[in-house]
Amino acid sequence: MGVVSGTVSSMGVVSGMGVAAVHTGFQPLATCHWQGVANILEAQGLAGADRKVCPSWGFSWDGNSTVLRRGDRWIETLNATHELDVRRMDFATWDEAEAAELSIAERKLAFVAEIDAFEVHSEYAGREHVAHTVVVLDRRPDAATILDTMNRPEPVVVSGEHYRRMRTHPCVEAHHLYVSSHPPRREATLEEIAATFARSLGRHWADDLARFDAYRAWLGENGEMADVTRVGGERLYLAGLFTLLGELDEAFGDAAPSFLSLSRRWYLTHGLAISAVPVAGGRSREARVRRLLTDLRARETELHGRVWPVLERYAATTTTRHRR
Repeated sequence: MGVVSGTVSSMGVVSGMGVAAVHTGFQPLATCHWQGVANILEAQGLAGADRKVCPSWGFSWDGNSTVLRRGDRWIETLNATHELDVRRMDFATWDEAEAAELSIAERKLAFVAEIDAFEVHSEYAGREHVAHTVVVLDRRPDAATILDTMNRPEPVVVSGEHYRRMRTHPCVEAHHLYVSSHPPRREATLEEIAATFARSLGRHWADDLARFDAYRAWLGENGEMADVTRVGGERLYLAGLFTLLGELDEAFGDAAPSFLSLSRRWYLTHGLAISAVPVAGGRSREARVRRLLTDLRARETELHGRVWPVLERYAATTTTRHRR
């Protein structure tokens, strides 16, 4: 089992669909899909896609789970900003997923697929089943060409059976994938990027914060431990977005390190929650995590209070659309 059936393509780092490994290297948990999508969008003409791919800030929660999710509005905001057609596709069965993948490949489109990291060259290879993503450059019934921009940024051909294993393990959620159907049809300015992001944030921030509060209360009432890694990932990519927007207004650039700090604190909280190492001082792990979550709420609201007055000005503006 595992990685032994993969062979490196002689094509180098550029696929027949034009996707190159531009954005590469380590990605923390719950962010590798953005790296993959950014590489596809870069090939489609969205320059600096790694800083534009996640215009989303918030929280979501299903009301009965230990998992606190990010705001997760990046697809709708990204599409609205650049006139893209990025979609996440979920499937009830592998047969449905495979049929969709083959159809996408017939259209000469690359896509990002969630896989089992056990099956590829990674720190988890042959050792642990962990969700990961790769760019699928080509897909046929008997083989797939994949590009793991995080672990091995060169095209690798795997057999159809090997690919099926990596796509069907239970760690993969709904056999899902991400696809961008066409290049951006609008050359969005920084003002437009800020405005679309600000409008989305303005519509959802209060409700999202209420969801976070409900989540914290639920954890305390049920004695459950937090799973917040996805929130940390969104803040990491927001640091990149605000670094970009710093070219528009220095207040945005000044906020970028705060998003990076928030990301690290979210990941630290997640690590403490899942760690088996005893908490010093005799304190319960649950109590320590709850205190950290309370502190994170304060830091999130403080940062929002700093940047919203500037964002709000852009939300109210009407800008000229530059179509390709």
